[in-house]
Amino acid sequence: MMSPRELKLGQRVEVTGKNLQGKVAYVGRTNFAAGLWYGVVLDEPLGKNNGSVHGSIYFKCPTNCGLFVRAQQLVRIAELPKGGDNRKADEMQRDGARAKLSRRSGSGKSVEEQDNQREQQASTSGKVKATSSTPSPQHKNRNTHSSMETSLAKTSGKFLATHQQPLQLPKNPVTCESSVRNSQSKETGEVTLSPKKSSDIEQSKKHSQQETNETNQPASKEVEPKNENELQSTEAANSMLDTPVNPLQTSTIGQLPPQKASAQLTPPPLTCNQRRSTSYTQLRPTRISQPKPTTAQAQSSTAQLTLAMPVPLALAPKRSKTSMSPTSSIKRVAPAAFVEPRFLEILRPQFTPGPALRTPSSVAPPLDNPELRQLREELQLLRGQKSEDKLKLLELERMRIHNEQLMEFKSQIMAQQVLLQRELQRSRHELREAQDVSSKLKRELDEIAESIELLTLDKEMAEERMETLQMELEMAQERNDELSLDVEILKAEQEEQQGQRIEKSEKQIGSGVTNQSAGEFLRLEQYNQRLRETVVRLRDTLAEEKQIGQRTHKELETKHSEINELKSIKELLSRRVDNMEMQLMDLKEQVDASLGAEAMVTQLASLKLELEDRVKLLEDEVNELEALEQIQEQLIESNQELETDLREEIDKLSGHVKILEQQKNAAMESLYDRDVTIMKFRDLVRQLQEQLQLRADGTLSIEDFSSANESQQEDGSNQSQTDYQHIFSVSKAYGRALEQQIKTVELRLQRQHLEHVLAFVPEQFLLRGGEHDVVLVMLLLERMNEKLTIVCQAINEKFPTACEFGRDAIFEGYSVQRYIFRSQCLYLLKSLQLVLQQFRHGLTHCDYELCTHAAIYRSDLDAQEQQLDEFVRLLKTGQLDEHTNCEPIQRVLHYVSGLHQNLMPPQTLVELLDEQQLYEALIEVYEAGLDAVNANAGLMHTIIQLGHEQTASFSCMQMLMEQSCAHKQKLKKLQRKLSGSKTASWTGMQCARYQRIMEANEALGTLIRLLGCTAREASKDSNGGIAHEKLWRMLVLNYNKFAPSQEAEEPREVDAYSQRCMQLLEEQFDELFALLDSTDVNTEYVRHPTCNTLQERAAQVKRHYEDVKNLELTVAEREKEIKSLKYTAKMKQQDYSELQVRKEMAEKQLSKQCHVLAGFAEAVEQLEQSILAKEAALGQALNMLADKLTSLEQSQEHWKEQQQADSACLTSTTISSNREMNMLHQALRQERSLRVELQGSEMRKTFAALEPLHVPQAGSQELTDLEKDLRSLKNQWLLAHLEMGAAGRQRRSEIELQGSRVLRHIFHTYCTQHPHRAKNTDFGLFITEDLRRAFGQNF
Repeated sequence: MMSPRELKLGQRVEVTGKNLQGKVAYVGRTNFAAGLWYGVVLDEPLGKNNGSVHGSIYFKCPTNCGLFVRAQQLVRIAELPKGGDNRKADEMQRDGARAKLSRRSGSGKSVEEQDNQREQQASTSGKVKATSSTPSPQHKNRNTHSSMETSLAKTSGKFLATHQQPLQLPKNPVTCESSVRNSQSKETGEVTLSPKKSSDIEQSKKHSQQETNETNQPASKEVEPKNENELQSTEAANSMLDTPVNPLQTSTIGQLPPQKASAQLTPPPLTCNQRRSTSYTQLRPTRISQPKPTTAQAQSSTAQLTLAMPVPLALAPKRSKTSMSPTSSIKRVAPAAFVEPRFLEILRPQFTPGPALRTPSSVAPPLDNPELRQLREELQLLRGQKSEDKLKLLELERMRIHNEQLMEFKSQIMAQQVLLQRELQRSRHELREAQDVSSKLKRELDEIAESIELLTLDKEMAEERMETLQMELEMAQERNDELSLDVEILKAEQEEQQGQRIEKSEKQIGSGVTNQSAGEFLRLEQYNQRLRETVVRLRDTLAEEKQIGQRTHKELETKHSEINELKSIKELLSRRVDNMEMQLMDLKEQVDASLGAEAMVTQLASLKLELEDRVKLLEDEVNELEALEQIQEQLIESNQELETDLREEIDKLSGHVKILEQQKNAAMESLYDRDVTIMKFRDLVRQLQEQLQLRADGTLSIEDFSSANESQQEDGSNQSQTDYQHIFSVSKAYGRALEQQIKTVELRLQRQHLEHVLAFVPEQFLLRGGEHDVVLVMLLLERMNEKLTIVCQAINEKFPTACEFGRDAIFEGYSVQRYIFRSQCLYLLKSLQLVLQQFRHGLTHCDYELCTHAAIYRSDLDAQEQQLDEFVRLLKTGQLDEHTNCEPIQRVLHYVSGLHQNLMPPQTLVELLDEQQLYEALIEVYEAGLDAVNANAGLMHTIIQLGHEQTASFSCMQMLMEQSCAHKQKLKKLQRKLSGSKTASWTGMQCARYQRIMEANEALGTLIRLLGCTAREASKDSNGGIAHEKLWRMLVLNYNKFAPSQEAEEPREVDAYSQRCMQLLEEQFDELFALLDSTDVNTEYVRHPTCNTLQERAAQVKRHYEDVKNLELTVAEREKEIKSLKYTAKMKQQDYSELQVRKEMAEKQLSKQCHVLAGFAEAVEQLEQSILAKEAALGQALNMLADKLTSLEQSQEHWKEQQQADSACLTSTTISSNREMNMLHQALRQERSLRVELQGSEMRKTFAALEPLHVPQAGSQELTDLEKDLRSLKNQWLLAHLEMGAAGRQRRSEIELQGSRVLRHIFHTYCTQHPHRAKNTDFGLFITEDLRRAFGQNF
């Protein structure tokens, strides 16, 4: 499988596991999944798409020819087939394995015979065909260069593509001669090459020269003398057993010019400044990633790769000591060499087959040398270690693949979490909608219930109205009866008046009374007509009332139908509410499931972090293995490590001794003070005893007494002064102790206060990702920032702020290492402080949702703070020194920076930056970083051996020192300008500028780590210098280790990468200068208003609680109103009960009046019968009177005729007699009227004096049961009012239902007991006011 940076667009690849081939058409990230994806255009339509996924077009190809895969599933087709050379290499490997097994078996063969066999096998399988054409001179050079590349690639164990550049060392003569001189100065006790190896080298040279002669025939004459010189130099080198050969020089000796080769192999004389060292080098092969080669190949590669270290220059003339920048007296020289890129790719677990390594055609006879045997044993040991390292690398690769799978699983889990979050939001939205619908349905149900109550009230009112209409009808019937009675009375009066008229007519015979009787009849007829009209109106009124009753009946039926419909709607709504409740339960279960998924995501995240830590630990182990593999002198390294350990132990013991000495001095001082005090007390006691003795003897004189008093006063004054000092110190210590105790109590009370406050806070505030976590994250970021400030100040105080680059300071005083540690540590701390400041500023001014997302990672941030606390602990205990590992701070920086960039989108991240603070902190970061670069470069510049001033490493270090000094000057100008423009308003930062800033800072950090690691490794040797080749190899290895994966157009050399880093910094400085100098205002940029997220959230929460409080107040007011309405309803109920009692009393009185009216009705019927009898008698009397009237008229006519006859003879007696008769008639009428009046008054008195009739009735059992139920219901009602809470309310509602049932039962019983008071109709029971007014005032 290929690594991502080896695949390019247009390459032919094969998809493993599917047997599909195609070309790479897309490399990069996609929208459908996280990570790096490769788009392949397949040769056959067996893919999944046409280059577009979910509407996003990544490349174009025919349908079903596109496929997206990971880098691990692709293999380049150029690497798949095996050629003849590869088969030869496999044969060589199998032969080597068989030789190794035969050597281990020990079957009797000697070491020399086994070596001869392996060399013969390698010579037979390692021949290469030469080209037959004769090339031009340019082509010869090109072939020579390609052969150098091939041989060097074989030596290093890597087979690179043709477009990659090989590892090539500088070929300047100064370096070569100095290295040869240094190699000649070894002692005989040092590890040397055997004659067999020297003969191998000679044969390899001859073989390479033969190939050069075959390919370059025109130049054969020139090469022959050079080959003779080379053979002579080789023989001279083989004759000296104590002289080791530089493997990097001998690896390319066949391709170098003859003059340089002879110069390299010529042993130089020793100088006066060089001294010999024993056991300085040790053979160790370079680690390769391909399978084990044959024994001859291993020996040739071991001989080529064995590094001969330069002679320590303990007595070499020292360079002049320089301060921070030693570049003022040294000019930069252009680099003379470059380093092969991707040098550490051999450590990756991949196998790239290639042609076999060349072996010499002739073999020298082996020698049985114990040193050689020992070296072979060590070589076998190293091979065993290499196989173990391969197993570890395979394990690491497996872990890396597992980590990638976990990352993909994490991305899937995160996507699933996003979907669950969306589902949760959607379910919450549906829940809110369901709650709104349920509340609306509840309101509608309440309205329906109110309408039903109103309809029931209307129904009751209609029933009451029907009752009133029934009563009015009864009263109308009674009125009709009364009117009929009045008619009868009027008839009787008419008859009486007719009788009177008859009497008058009898008495007044012959008078003009006929006219009066006719007028009386007319008046009676008019009265009868009015009565008829009244009866007609009464009939119309009754018909109208009947129609109104029918209408109300129809309305009542419609209301009943509406009530039934509303009941059905209510049932439907109740079923819908039940369904909604079921949906709510389902949504709650989904929410619980999503919360469980969130917990699973957190567990997976913690597991992922643990795996990342494990991967980092494995990477650290791999780095340690690489470092161990790169080390060539194990004995010296062990001695150096032992020396450093002993020095550390010595430092610790010396510090402990100093502490013990200080304690001893303090104890001695306290003992001395105590002894002085004891002596003073003894002197005082002695003086007092002498005074007492003198007093006892009586011989004490005045002078002795005064002198004794004076000495006592002097001693007392001295003692009082010391006592005052002691008391003052004790009082100060006591005051500090009291203050400490008071502060402890205050801290404890503050914590209790916080706990009490949090106890009153709602649970929502303390949830994960809530406001409490947001506040804790803000405080954590501020705390980490303050801790970083304190640590930076302490490091500035503890470690030196300047240093001199001298060998004594580097290898003895360690002041340069302390200064380098200070610079690197400050760079990391300042970078972390910059990220923390911007992170906190962004969280302070961003949306609250982002703050909640950041609060989720509070536990991870706590873990990062613990790393920082561990660093503070080291500083506090004095254990922080130049040997402290800064990787925890690097991990904290990486985590916080990644969290900051992942939480906020790029545009939001740029908008939430504090530019003034960013630029100020960035200047401090750059300053510390440039100090670190300058210090590391100065250290390596100082320890390079004398004579290597024209090498690439020396020039690179000199360039870095010059550039860092120049950039520091620019930084000072920028700092002054930035401090002078604090009041300037920033116009906003673009995303591209922020990306450039982060890229430059990342490149600077990588360069610092690269230089720091190289400086540590280079300064381990205390011999006073390091060769250019070794230093350059360290730089290349560390560059491949620390430098990020670059694109094809990016530089791959150390000096080019350093130049690129310095160029990025210079571009940043130029942008800052242009930004500070520009006066244009970006009107398109709109910065967020200066607001505080926590304050806004606090104001929002306060408003929420104020709204809740207002709602509680309104609810309390509504409850008061409800209570008042309940009280008024209770009062109305009491009034209603009083009215019920009054109604019952009125009904009782009405029943009595009904009985009375029934008696009156019977009397009226009797009167009607008597009136009818009287009418018949009056009719007969009228007939008789009519007959009499006719007879009287006849007699009157007769008397008129007689009177006319007798008028002549009329006397006064007749006139007097007529007058007497009239007076008699008047007296009779008065007497009759008086008698009738007296008789009527007597009859009324008699009727009034009569007692009412008593009708005995048996008591009803149903009424007694109703009375019992009513009494028990009353007692239950009174007891229910004593109960409080929900049970009391439920009990009262049940009692109200029972009361309504009892009331209906009472009404039904009343209607059955009084059938004349009710009728089985749908009308009410009470008369209306209209009907009452229609029937007059008697109702």
